[in-house]
Amino acid sequence: MRKITANIIFPVSSAPLNDAYLVLNDKGLVIDIVNYNRNQEEVEGLEYYSGILVPGFVNAHCHLELSHLKSDIGEGLGLKHFVKQVQKIRNKPPEIIERSIDTALRYMWSRGINGLADVVNSSVGLEQKKKSQIQIYNFIELFNESGKATDEILNYGNYIYTALTEANQVASFVPHSMYATNRELLKGICGLTLNDDIATMHFLESHWESNLVVDKIIGYLKGLKCFEKILLVHNLNLNQEILEQIRMDKDLFEKLFWVVCPNSNQYINRELPTVLEFYKERLNICFGTDSLASNHQLSILDEMKTIAINFSDLPFDSILEWATINGAKALGMDNNLGSFEKGKQPGVLLIEGFDFKKNQLTQSSEVIRLV
Repeated sequence: MRKITANIIFPVSSAPLNDAYLVLNDKGLVIDIVNYNRNQEEVEGLEYYSGILVPGFVNAHCHLELSHLKSDIGEGLGLKHFVKQVQKIRNKPPEIIERSIDTALRYMWSRGINGLADVVNSSVGLEQKKKSQIQIYNFIELFNESGKATDEILNYGNYIYTALTEANQVASFVPHSMYATNRELLKGICGLTLNDDIATMHFLESHWESNLVVDKIIGYLKGLKCFEKILLVHNLNLNQEILEQIRMDKDLFEKLFWVVCPNSNQYINRELPTVLEFYKERLNICFGTDSLASNHQLSILDEMKTIAINFSDLPFDSILEWATINGAKALGMDNNLGSFEKGKQPGVLLIEGFDFKKNQLTQSSEVIRLV
């Protein structure tokens, strides 16, 4: 059993605590959160750290299969160039990709990530995932390819699904995007969908997508209502007109989680999503890292720092929710991850270099995994 405290504990599910400590069993399960007067009480065996304690992070969008492409694609050249380069250079021997995936998973765990959404196009990296301590939801991404019929694409998806589920990995079939997965294939995907399946999709990452007729955008999203939850990723060109139209379909809107990958957006497009507007609209925001092909590291803390530094009006409590409980809810992991609550096993992270006066992250903030 461990008792752990710091300057401030952020349970996420409740207000920050200045005079309290976590009680955990040997497996990291939260047994209790105990209030005490640190100036008057001594607690036997209490571990005290300088900084803040937060639950483990959830990475709501990643492509582990591209981990071997780190630094291989130039920055700031735009999405079209990026996609062409990925298609051109992504194929490598499986053992090279697997080593890169193993390194990426170990890195993410060391940087405090307890939950992960991984977009897959094959079953490569399966053994590495089975060994990882990170809880993973696999999204089998399907898209139209020249010369391939819909049934052929769906059958290949089933091949991946079988490999994943036989290894006790959670998985569902999902479209790549509005421009890469047509309505016929989307209908086929829904035909394979179970009641509690979750969807993810690259959404409004390119400028031309936002120029589509709004009715077509809404119509495509309604085709995803077969899923329990829907993660829309990037949202770099989300505008008020599109958002207002989506809101009009209450059943659709309530299923949505909006994933932002700021460091990837800067890497590819030299742009950031307008998260301050998302915050004002009270959207269910989550963080993703995207892949090492479009990011220097797979660190949710670094994504948080980018947002905190560029949008100083955003409160830390909200940014932390995006990095923890929102991602956990989006992936159906909130029964165990995302907050310090009795019976959960969310991981315990220490963030050093926190600005207590401004109640905000700084450029020098670092994360250390304690549990």
